[in-house]
This record gives sequence, structure tokens and C-alpha cells, in this order.
Amino acid sequence: MDSQGYIYVADWGNERVQVLGPDGSFQLKLRGEATVSKWAREFLDVNPDESLTRDQSNLIPDLPSHLDTPYLVSTQAEPYFWGPTSVNLDGQGRLYVTESSRHRVQIYQK
Repeated sequence: MDSQGYIYVADWGNERVQVLGPDGSFQLKLRGEATVSKWAREFLDVNPDESLTRDQSNLIPDLPSHLDTPYLVSTQAEPYFWGPTSVNLDGQGRLYVTESSRHRVQIYQK
């Protein structure tokens, strides 16, 4: 819970983080907005073949409707959460979301 009473819930089964208001009402969902880290950018800069492959790939593919579930979309779309397992808030209002399937942390600033 943040200083304003908002509650953040890692919704692992639906591949999202739910934000609830102080009264418990649903406010919004976060799906993930990952970008390449500075370390990954350094790796790609010195590995042009990897960089070219990444640039040519579709990181958010259009899936047929029968495959358009939160889980399947998340497994195919790199920026989205895939297995968000925990959330934590720091003193500056940043929200940290840990993902088990991509082994990363996404950070949000309110």
C-alpha cells in the first residue's frame, strides 16, 4: 500500500498488476512496459547480428483470437509482464514489479 492508500497486487494468473483504490475499488491494471536496459544495449551494440535479429523480430505479435489470452500474449510480447510475482514500493513512490518467467524487475514511478 502506498502513502495515499492505493493497493498494488501482483496478479500472476492474469499477467498484470492490479491497482486498487483506498476503498478497494479497481483503478487500473499494469501490463508491463519493459525496454532494453543499458546493459542489454551495450551487449547489442557489440553484437550486431543479435541486434539485427532483434530489430527484425516482432516483439508484440498479433495473435489469432483463439490464442489471445493474457498468458499467451505475455509469453510472446517482451515488454509485457510474464509471471509477475511480487510488488514493492520504496520511499520515493517507485513501484517495483518482479517477474518470475523473465527474471527481471520493472520499475514504475507514480
